[in-house]
Amino acid sequence: MKLKPLIIFAGLLGASITAASAASIFTLSPTADTYLRNNENQSYGGTTSILAGSHSTLNGLTNLFRFAIPTAPIGETLQSVTLTLTSTGNGSGSSVTLNVFELAAYASGWVEGTSDGGVVNGVTSGRYFLNPATDWNGSIGARTAGTDYVDTSLASFTGNASTIGTGSLGFTSTAALLSRVDAIDNAGGALNLWVGTPTLTGANDFFRIASRET
Repeated sequence: MKLKPLIIFAGLLGASITAASAASIFTLSPTADTYLRNNENQSYGGTTSILAGSHSTLNGLTNLFRFAIPTAPIGETLQSVTLTLTSTGNGSGSSVTLNVFELAAYASGWVEGTSDGGVVNGVTSGRYFLNPATDWNGSIGARTAGTDYVDTSLASFTGNASTIGTGSLGFTSTAALLSRVDAIDNAGGALNLWVGTPTLTGANDFFRIASRET
């Protein structure tokens, strides 16, 4: 049975959240996305390909996605939520796992930026998010669990990054993701996601993900 669309955002880009209720399906593209390289004070908000995972020299690659969640119509109850990212080409690593968490509330106003590797003046290494002088509360690259992001897994994906080519990464969702989106959905607001590899491998294990600029 084909369900009647509630909200369809045309031109889906590199990432999307699809939610279904008993009577409708809506798909959302991010309103902002970027990634942080753990050892650089640069902005990647304007890049077309986001690196996601672990890198032998760049260390942790922290991905940030912001989704504007609309207020649900009266009587609508969400039944499922799926996060999908899009690969732009082969990355590195035969078995790479990406995990999804919610960014900490204090950092919900992070700034995407408009450059592709442009240096942000006055920024300490990998800490650009609110303004050029603001550091993450936890650590470089927003990589401290329980401080920079909420340490409850919302979804995950494991795949062969070295052979994936172009295509979709469909994340295994959890009740926690459904609950969080549903809570925001009741009042309307933003969902800020942290996507990456919490435990670094010390190797090149990363996907190449399409950004909303793709």
